[in-house]
Formats: sequence, C-alpha cells, structure tokens
Amino acid sequence: MKTFDILDKLNFFDKLFEEKVKIGLDIGADSVKFVQLKEGPKVINHGYKQFPNDHTSGRSEEIIASALRALWKEKRIKGKEVRVAVSDPEIYLRHISVPKVAKEELIKAVKWQAEKYISFPIDDAIVEFQTLGSSLKEGLDQMDIIIVAAKKITVKKYLRVISSAGLVPVILDICPFAAARAYLSNYAPNADAATTIIDVGAKVTSIIVLKGESLEFVRTIELKPPVAPFFMELAKEINRSLAYCEAELFIRKVDRIILCGGGARSDGLEKYLGQETGLPVEIGDPFKRMGLVDPAGHCLMAALGAALS
Repeated sequence: MKTFDILDKLNFFDKLFEEKVKIGLDIGADSVKFVQLKEGPKVINHGYKQFPNDHTSGRSEEIIASALRALWKEKRIKGKEVRVAVSDPEIYLRHISVPKVAKEELIKAVKWQAEKYISFPIDDAIVEFQTLGSSLKEGLDQMDIIIVAAKKITVKKYLRVISSAGLVPVILDICPFAAARAYLSNYAPNADAATTIIDVGAKVTSIIVLKGESLEFVRTIELKPPVAPFFMELAKEINRSLAYCEAELFIRKVDRIILCGGGARSDGLEKYLGQETGLPVEIGDPFKRMGLVDPAGHCLMAALGAALS
C-alpha cells in the first residue's frame, strides 16, 4: 500500500539505510499517541497524552506541541524522527472512478475531480491520489482512485507543530491509510471477503474497506462520539458505504467490522453496529501478533500503522 507521503523523505540518510527503530505518531483531535518499533517488528514503547480538557482553548499548535514534549519526557522516548498520521476535517478524501488514461492525463483528471469536491481553491491545496485498481463499468474500463486533498496551511501547521516539539517529520500519512496498514500487519485477511475498519476519532471517523490485502474504499466523515445520534448516523453511513461498494466495486461479501480509534469502546457502540449492519463487530487489536496486551490498544492502530510505513 502506498503511503500518502506529501513530505517525501526529509532525512537523506533515511533513503539509504533502513531505520532500526521507527516511531509512529498519531495526532488526533483530543490526544497524541505513539508507537515505537524495532526490527521484527516489536513494540518497545507506546503510549498517549490527552490534551487539556479545556474546550475554550481548542487544539492550538502550542497545546499539541506541549503535549508532544510532555509525552517524550514522560515515556523517555529516544529518537526524534517521526512518521506521522493525522486526521483533520480539512483533509478531504474522495473515491472516484475515471476512464483508463495515460499517467499525464490521469493527473489532470484527478486535479479536475478534486476541484469539484473540495471547498477551497485548488491552488491552496496539496493533492495526492492512490490508484486502487480497475473495474468494468457500463462497458468501459475504469480506474478506481482515492483522492486526498489537504490545505497547504493545514500541512504547514502540522510541520510547525512537530518542529516546535523538537521532532523531525519523515513521513506525513493520514489515519485511514495507517489504520489499514496496522490491520494488515496483525490479522489474516480473508481473500474471498472484505473487512470494514471503522476508525472512530474525536472529530473525524473513517470507513475503510479492504478485500484481502487490497485497499478498496476509504471515506471520512465528521461524526463526534459518544452521543446516541452518533451511533445512528454512523450505522447509516456504514450501510451506505457498503451499498456503494456492492454496487460500484462489486464487493458482495463483508465478513466483519473492526472498530479502532479513541471512540471504539463507546458504551454500546459495538452491539448497536452489529444489530444495524448484520455483521460481526469486534474491537481491533493492533498488537495481535506482537506479543503485547494493552486494553487501550485500539487507540493506537493509526500510530502503529504510521510506524510501519
């Protein structure tokens, strides 16, 4: 799976040598989380830091940087280079299908499509895309693509925050891709069926559909747990997404839903989604094959996925 890498490698030596230790960092709406891996991979350190419970302060750059500095001190984290996954309402994802064309024409098509869906000028955006594969629709060969568009000022904000905390960003990823990578590293995907991962964040929730080891569909929505309307809206959006996958991507069998993210254990969510979707639902364990037991592991799925990038 290709990483959403809008920074490219910032450290020249990282291009030449495999790092023996990698740090994955997830910057969320209410906390920062990290997982530190050594070759194997094996978890050697992990944890998280909540932001102050002060809604008037919001999630300012200094609050995030301060939480990162405190986390590095409290957990005695050695290493400054970080592979960062972010989830932000100002980062847009869109699943599209376009006719098969040459690479140069595809880039133009993606930019044109992005311009239709994002709410800010295309010149103010960094646009990347991930090709998922091809399909036959209405007798035409189509390419399935996920477009990722982020405001340049949003990307610069994260770079400032990371730098202010004394850290060095190596890769900037997005949480849905990171969560999918973590799932694939710890589960045995069913090649004949799809798995849906729901990454429940404090502000943004992601719906990710994998068939075997192939990423088929990603969607992000602004839903805030843990209130009851959130349950109903999330179930509706999951069913809508799966209906799209069946009609447009010919995915007719989904074997389970995996919940991860800070809101995954919202009281009653697991049972409710099972009832509303008719699918088995379980809490994700990113350390399933790594010999680590942590009741809060579901919160660290994206951080692990970032470290694995």
